Amino acid sequence: LSENMEFMNYWNLSKEEVSPMDLNGTYWTSLPYNPYTIGYEGRDAWRDFFIKFMKLLFDAGVDGVEFDGGEGCYDFGSFDPETIQKFNRYLASKYTPEELLERFGISDIGSFNFTQYLRDLGYHKYSCEAGAGPIIANPGDRPAKDPDPHVRAIWEEWDNFKRLMLLEFYKLLWENVCQWERETGREFYISTRVGLPGWFVDLPFLQYVDGVNWEYCWFSAAAFGDRPDIIGYPNRTASTDFRVLQSLGKRFNPWITPASSRDQTGFSEWFSYGWNMTKDPEEQYIALAEIIVCGGLPSVKWGDEGQAVNATHWKQFTRLVQENPQLFGQSQFGEIALIYPAATALNWYRLNFTSPLPYGVYAGYDGYEGTYYLLADSHRVFDIIVFGDNVWVNITQPLSKLLKYKALVLPMAVCLTDDQVELLEQYLQSGGIIIALGDVGLYNEHVEPVDRDFSNYFDGQVHQVGNGLIISIKDISPIEYLGYRTRYDSRAVPILEQFRQRVDAYVPRAVNTGLAPRAHIYRFFNYDENAMIFHIINFDYDFEQDKVVRAYNVSFNFTLPSQLQGKEVSVWVYSEDLPEGMEVPYSRDSETISIIIPKVSILTSIEVRPRFEVPEPLVINEPIELQDGTYTFNRSLIVNSSFSIVNSQVEMRGSVKPIKIEVLPGGSLTIINSTIYKTAGNYYIVARKGSSVFISGSDISGAGLFGP
Repeated sequence: LSENMEFMNYWNLSKEEVSPMDLNGTYWTSLPYNPYTIGYEGRDAWRDFFIKFMKLLFDAGVDGVEFDGGEGCYDFGSFDPETIQKFNRYLASKYTPEELLERFGISDIGSFNFTQYLRDLGYHKYSCEAGAGPIIANPGDRPAKDPDPHVRAIWEEWDNFKRLMLLEFYKLLWENVCQWERETGREFYISTRVGLPGWFVDLPFLQYVDGVNWEYCWFSAAAFGDRPDIIGYPNRTASTDFRVLQSLGKRFNPWITPASSRDQTGFSEWFSYGWNMTKDPEEQYIALAEIIVCGGLPSVKWGDEGQAVNATHWKQFTRLVQENPQLFGQSQFGEIALIYPAATALNWYRLNFTSPLPYGVYAGYDGYEGTYYLLADSHRVFDIIVFGDNVWVNITQPLSKLLKYKALVLPMAVCLTDDQVELLEQYLQSGGIIIALGDVGLYNEHVEPVDRDFSNYFDGQVHQVGNGLIISIKDISPIEYLGYRTRYDSRAVPILEQFRQRVDAYVPRAVNTGLAPRAHIYRFFNYDENAMIFHIINFDYDFEQDKVVRAYNVSFNFTLPSQLQGKEVSVWVYSEDLPEGMEVPYSRDSETISIIIPKVSILTSIEVRPRFEVPEPLVINEPIELQDGTYTFNRSLIVNSSFSIVNSQVEMRGSVKPIKIEVLPGGSLTIINSTIYKTAGNYYIVARKGSSVFISGSDISGAGLFGP
């Protein structure tokens, strides 16, 4: 869309019908900071065209779209007559005539003209400019600071209206795409990056997309100008964001590669300020581990050997994932659920909490993040559950989902909807446990004070409610813990211990371990293979060495879930250092399993499943050729000589562990005019340094191939 006018002429688009207008009545097809903008998302003609254009892509066989700059014209809005009429209807639907007069000084909404209103106040004299780009008559955020409270109030509603126009745009696109998918049986992927102030993780838009493509930054930076120190990775983890998306079944594609000392990597400021102690700092591999465990789409660009990015180290993680697909992308399986209440999150900046990490309206939901770390640092295995707000996020959770958890944790959830309070009361009546930090439900989704008997239970005491229990914690501040923990302040230690003891007294643990607090545990379940999976991401970091602190011979005790109780089990441990995994011995006390993890590296995975045996591999120590036949492999092969498959069909029939064809140094594998396919399990081929692999005219499906 870079040739805007040519594009508009080709599609017979009129700027008076589709484009945004400034306060001087000028229509723009190329706005500052967003030079490819043609239409305004709130205008009907632009919406109609955009849907038709997407349908054209869909019919042409395109698999999906990713929107960069997915915020559209939110920053500027549009003051055209059509949009202003919509704004009037929006206000009239939300407020009575009496409220319009009292709140905004609007005596007649039918004749009210917001464009002229701003011009009469002189705001058309302000402009936005970008280099040699156009100058737009736009007030920016100045009306938000106007001395007249009516002006400030109506400008706040204008901001909400602009958000609504953008959200409606995505909803319209989503509904049309879903219809096309139903009609054709095809899938069409929609991903975006929006980033509106105060709307953490693009939460409202997640209802209408398959995923996000954030330029996610794992960085810290020294204070600059009026910007404070930004204390970042790995003091603060990305999982706090990524797991919200994961809980909603959304994918994320971080456009910035998590790698150090490269342009567009997310770590560039660390390196450019000289804070990295080595050319290969390991926070980049922690970031990669988070992307993998939380279901993201990791980059396959490793960089060059000998420079900042260690390609060999990256490939270890690639092997871990490709050789063990059964470990990743599985169902959340926490013992506790941490509630992410949209009503609180989206209004956090209006609640006047003092943040230990002040970033203005771009600050995070500190109550949630601090509670997340209290749970993770105390080695609780938990899931995230999003509560909607019935305004921007229409997500309703069923009681049956909540009842899967031993306890629910409410992180300073001061804003809740009436139906959420009712749901929590039903959970308590069914025997559930609620652990709450701070006040709960004092306000509704509009940040209006409400008088609820339910809120009175959260007084710092423990209450029996129906068949359930409320554990109210008011002497532990998640915000305070977040600040101390992020800065490695020793005052965080007693806060964590106090929290651990308080929760342990009422909710039995699923895991007991000798891991360091910053080694976080994620638990999943593979229902297809009846296997429980733990992932341990080690955030314990040595900043002097720029390395993750490895741990050795660490105790790890866990309770078997109902799916595995009464069964003999096998326990395997994997890591980026050990992608093939190793079976570890264990002791058992009823349904509690105790193991020793030999080494906790950056990403360590533990797989627990019904007992199975791994067949001994077949070792080829002399030349063998399979020719003109059909063959079945049900065990691994180690090629220490020459092994040829010619004009043949080979069925790979694996079981729990993948079949590995490993070509050792000096060995060779030749596949000519043959087909290799799998009917069960997985398989892969590994070519060690000094070996040779030759493949010609063959079809090898469903396999991984690794070289030196």
